Amino acid sequence: MNQPNPENRNPADYLAERKGFALAYGLRRSEALGLRWDAIDFERNTITIRHIVTNAKIDGKYEIVREDRAKTKSSLRSLPLVDNIREKLLALKKLMIWMCAISLRQNSRCSSTSVFTTI
Repeated sequence: MNQPNPENRNPADYLAERKGFALAYGLRRSEALGLRWDAIDFERNTITIRHIVTNAKIDGKYEIVREDRAKTKSSLRSLPLVDNIREKLLALKKLMIWMCAISLRQNSRCSSTSVFTTI
């Protein structure tokens, strides 16, 4: 029997918070999708923007492209991690770890490096 999720919430409920996060920090969609857990320093309370995820047409087909860069040099930046967003990110991380544990038990794939997989 599956354990209840740690926040007792439907994972889809996080979508609105994800959009709010991107808006609050003024992130481009590609920057929000490129945000990785290792870019969030919970001890120093900072978020570092240094990766992007975009769609690109390659050989006539659209593909997801992950890059270790930002759109411009000025886009590479560190932002303060606000307390209420910090709490929500910690809860999201806890939920994602729980979801990965369930996926791995069911022999499914799990990627826990990205903070957001949809925006």
